Amino acid sequence: MTSIVPNLAEYEVWFLTGSQTLYGDEVLRQVAEQSTEVVETLQASRDIPVTVVWKPVVKNRDEILATIMEANAAPR
Repeated sequence: MTSIVPNLAEYEVWFLTGSQTLYGDEVLRQVAEQSTEVVETLQASRDIPVTVVWKPVVKNRDEILATIMEANAAPR
């Protein structure tokens, strides 16, 4: 029996970071900057076979749900 190995480079993994508005705009900006740096590091790694996509910081239940639904509908 032959197994079919998918080309993982065709797929995306979305990197989500959560925070709360109660921490203020400066902290939210810092969280976004730091999560962007993490994604850039992952994207540069030869050990990560998929495309890592940064997504804006989610701050509440509605934003989390909307982002997850968007990810589920994404073709990659």
